[in-house]
Amino acid sequence: MGYKKKVDKNQSQIVRELNRFGFGVIDFSRVGAGVPDICISHPESDANLLVEIKNLDGKSEETKFNMLTPAQVDFIACWFGEVYIGTSAENIMMYFSDYTGIPIEVIASYEDTENG
Repeated sequence: MGYKKKVDKNQSQIVRELNRFGFGVIDFSRVGAGVPDICISHPESDANLLVEIKNLDGKSEETKFNMLTPAQVDFIACWFGEVYIGTSAENIMMYFSDYTGIPIEVIASYEDTENG
């Protein structure tokens, strides 16, 4: 069964912010089949992180799990790697910091203030 490939309206802002802090971002949002929206990496780590972006639209952070499609739930259940459900660039960067052990201050030091 196919699912509509919808890009969350906060995704482009999140990607811009992640790029501003030195992250490499690959956009998978048009792939469908439950594949997370983006894959990120950072020059300070050899880790990659799949991220499913959700737009809370004023809802609480806990509701993000209820926003997953059946295909996304299936993908996450079958994937052996890490998948994070992110709602902002800030919480994605904090999770990446915790996941990799890179201090958030090191990630923040990559901020491109000229293009941000």
